Amino acid sequence: MLASALFFSIEGIEEIQDDEGCESCTITITGNNSNSYTVSQGDVVCIVSGATFSGSIQRNSSSGSGEVRICNQGTISGASMSFNKGENYVDNFGIITSLSLQFNGGTSENEFINHEDATATFSSMNFSSSNTEIINEGTLNSGSITLSSGASFHNQTGAMVSSGNVQLNSNTELENEGTWHVSGNIAVNSNAELENEGTMTVTGDVENNKSLNSEGTLSVGGNFSINGSAVAELYNIVSIGGNLNVNKTLRQEGTLTLTGNMTVNGGGNATVLGHIDVGGNLTNNSKIYGQATSSGLYGSIAIQGMTTQNGGAKLFGNLDICDAGSPVGGMDTNWGSAEPSVTYCQNAPIGMPVEWLAFEATPTAAGVELMWMTAMEQNNDFFTVERSTDALVFEAITKVQGVGNSTEPVEYQATDPAPFSGSAYYRIRQTDFDGKTSFTNQVEVTFELESTFSFSLYPNPVKEVANLEMLASEGSQVQVCILSMNGQELKREQINLNAGKNRHQLQVSDLPAGIYIVQIRDNVGTISSSIRMIKQ
Repeated sequence: MLASALFFSIEGIEEIQDDEGCESCTITITGNNSNSYTVSQGDVVCIVSGATFSGSIQRNSSSGSGEVRICNQGTISGASMSFNKGENYVDNFGIITSLSLQFNGGTSENEFINHEDATATFSSMNFSSSNTEIINEGTLNSGSITLSSGASFHNQTGAMVSSGNVQLNSNTELENEGTWHVSGNIAVNSNAELENEGTMTVTGDVENNKSLNSEGTLSVGGNFSINGSAVAELYNIVSIGGNLNVNKTLRQEGTLTLTGNMTVNGGGNATVLGHIDVGGNLTNNSKIYGQATSSGLYGSIAIQGMTTQNGGAKLFGNLDICDAGSPVGGMDTNWGSAEPSVTYCQNAPIGMPVEWLAFEATPTAAGVELMWMTAMEQNNDFFTVERSTDALVFEAITKVQGVGNSTEPVEYQATDPAPFSGSAYYRIRQTDFDGKTSFTNQVEVTFELESTFSFSLYPNPVKEVANLEMLASEGSQVQVCILSMNGQELKREQINLNAGKNRHQLQVSDLPAGIYIVQIRDNVGTISSSIRMIKQ
């Protein structure tokens, strides 16, 4: 049996908080229920914990204009809900495995909230009303997602979405502050806005026809195009596996890594305030701007392929163009022009170490909590938390993304969930975009290992192999299970643990892209710990 005290745990959905509005139930659903219900203003439908609902709920146009609330604390599977009037609120604190959800014309306000620790899986999501807002605080899986006519979708900090194609139509908004994995394409159409402040991974193409702003981390497997009257603002870390086609306005600050070609077409313009690595060719048919000449800073583009500037095209400001082939004149073909401030392989941004303010390492019930602060950052890429038993040889245990550039104090946090028993030493390695590094001072921590078990999983997201690191106070036998988000068991392995640290590789290459739960169970099947895993 595993000890009940854990370094790492995830609170289950039975510990429900914020269930305001779910007490005054006018309709209570218990057991296995496939009935049909017609609701009207003032109704509160409660699907209680342990119940499974597979029926239908409908609100007709004659039901009054007041509020209707649906509160799920159990399981919804194969059900349908259709609302045609008034204010409608659906709160999920439990599990949704299949739900047809429609907010139709005649409604005045609609809201679906997938709360923290809840899971919701849809075959697709299609909403078309300015009165409709989708909020995800937990884990949400869907096929294609289409927003039209002013509908909005907000994925909150710490929440996760895994979806198929995403299409944003007229006057819609998508805001991602958590983690979003798109197995397909993204299209941002007329008067739509996409705001990414978290981590967004897209396996296909991104077509921006209006407004896209990314201050987080954005990874695009295919092509990225900026069309029509669109503006794309990329402020942090961006990687593009295909081509970048600039047909309107690009503003780039931070680091953009491009595997394919970069083309700035007629009518388009690019402002490069950070650094762009182009794996293919650079073709300029219009305008590329660098930093303001008064700033003393340079934007830069490094190109592995051919560089071409056609007639009428121009380079402006403090911009450094660096062709790997070092052709005479700086570019392979240049029929355009450049301001005198433009340089060639001379003024790429030079990373400078950050200015450290503080570094602390504190033993807690969750492991060793680490906090560090910087006073300023310039071209700072990421931090690596390192630990050692002898203060001489250090190993990397986790990576934390830096903000890039900042003149304000920035605080960072990380946790070592499986620390060494006894004394250990920690430090933070900082890495600039150009590979230069600096370090904090070393901090010694004494961690007393009690009769406990913990585990961590990395990398996460994972492509082929997930590494499990398990810390046990005594030898035991455990089961490692991978579950789909609807609770279906997909894999099970039995592992013999030794006292102390244990490592095990979990093959996941045969799993489709999406979000899964990895569970550790003792030899009688009791769940001891769980981690959400993102498969790319």
